[in-house]
Amino acid sequence: MAGGAELGRSSSLTLVSALLRVPFLNEVSSRTTVVQLVGEVLGEPFSVAEHAHPFQHIWNIVEACRRHPEGFDALSHVLGQVEGNSLPMHEVDRIIGDMRTTGLWPDTEYQRLLALLSGVSVPDLPDIYQHVTGAAGHRLPPGSTVAEHLNAANVLNADSNGLPKLLSLIEHLAPTVRADLSAELHAWADAQAGRLGLVAELQSMRARCARRPEVRAESRSTAYLVVLIHPDNPSGQRCRLAHWRQLDLSEGWKPMRGSDVVGDLDEIKHAVAGLIEQVETEWSHLDPDVRIEFVLPNELINLDVDQWPWETTSSIPQPIGTRFPVSVRALERMREDKYHRHWRLRWKRLNSWLQDAGTLPEEANHWAGGQNPDALGGVLMRDMSLLSMVLGEPPEPGSSGLDDVVVGVRDGIPLMLWHRKDCASEEFRDLVKGVLHGEGEPVLERVRLARADARAERKPGHAGNALTVLWDDPDRVVTPTLVRPPKG
Repeated sequence: MAGGAELGRSSSLTLVSALLRVPFLNEVSSRTTVVQLVGEVLGEPFSVAEHAHPFQHIWNIVEACRRHPEGFDALSHVLGQVEGNSLPMHEVDRIIGDMRTTGLWPDTEYQRLLALLSGVSVPDLPDIYQHVTGAAGHRLPPGSTVAEHLNAANVLNADSNGLPKLLSLIEHLAPTVRADLSAELHAWADAQAGRLGLVAELQSMRARCARRPEVRAESRSTAYLVVLIHPDNPSGQRCRLAHWRQLDLSEGWKPMRGSDVVGDLDEIKHAVAGLIEQVETEWSHLDPDVRIEFVLPNELINLDVDQWPWETTSSIPQPIGTRFPVSVRALERMREDKYHRHWRLRWKRLNSWLQDAGTLPEEANHWAGGQNPDALGGVLMRDMSLLSMVLGEPPEPGSSGLDDVVVGVRDGIPLMLWHRKDCASEEFRDLVKGVLHGEGEPVLERVRLARADARAERKPGHAGNALTVLWDDPDRVVTPTLVRPPKG
């Protein structure tokens, strides 16, 4: 099997017929938009020959998806975003699911696999499943059975080497079960790989799993929950929340996207708390260092997200920022590749300083305020050793503080700090100096401790209660494919 290329070709016509009933694909411009968005999801150019006739154009799209291991997953994701939960989309998803599994192995063989694992307990199964399936894997609820994880993996496209995700999952599961069952699982996988002509690929996967018998976060490794919030209508009264999470970064940044939530700000806060409760529960036995990041557009960049409660219900609410390292990130920079080169240059230098010395020299920070945007841009671009910036004014819409954020984002500053109400206070400036130039704990932990100090000292005006840090890592970008300003 070679991913999409091996999906049953006889089903192409059925899929094209179903796609013709999807309203969004009626116009050639909309079909072209879908092709562009599929390329964004795949992270690489996705070339499809246009055609004025809908049937031929959609046929070309299906054939292009067939040639890419993750093509049909990307197409399904994009159409789900633009078309929503419509009846035509239900049929499209059903057909794609059927195409993924047709001809891989006889149903009797699959039932035998399910019987082998019936009643088996694998404590780390959710983490193993996430590791194997990556962003393509559908999140399963806590307590899902082994069979439910196998079924979910069985409908996914193959890895880039052609190995079906289900075989990869079996190879990762085998070292975690008792020896006799492990041997039977290997025998089952050997038989399937032999029929599919993937013996070498399976053996390579088995060797990697033998070297790494457990797929789990090492003690105090860093795990991430990334939350993207943006207005969902012109009034800004309703927002959309998208989120990604990743526990184990040892094989690169491959965050798993969850379901979106749309609601007013109170509903978004409640949804964020629910996500945090979920990762605290699911990752509790692994003891990772969990970081919470909020990707925000300019108009929301000054939200007090670190002060939101991390529990959905509590008689004594506790702010997220006192329990976790919490930072914000710039949505505008994340979706504009033209800003990434300088961003990466400064991030690399920032990391070098923090890894070597554990702190930033004072000359690497710029205190903004009192400059017009053009002058600030000149200051930043004549000195690439400037790696952080402290705002002179909160970045509210229409303010000079927001202008400073826009310039800093454009010119690659990866670390910015500000007070959400009063950037001129001496207490705030002293706090920032300690965060940037102090010693001991990492920068984000110093920020967390400052927020905890503010709660411990019970001073409403404590600068730690209103401290925002923008900490933006270009190596951990999420793909906000369809995030654009709402149309008025």
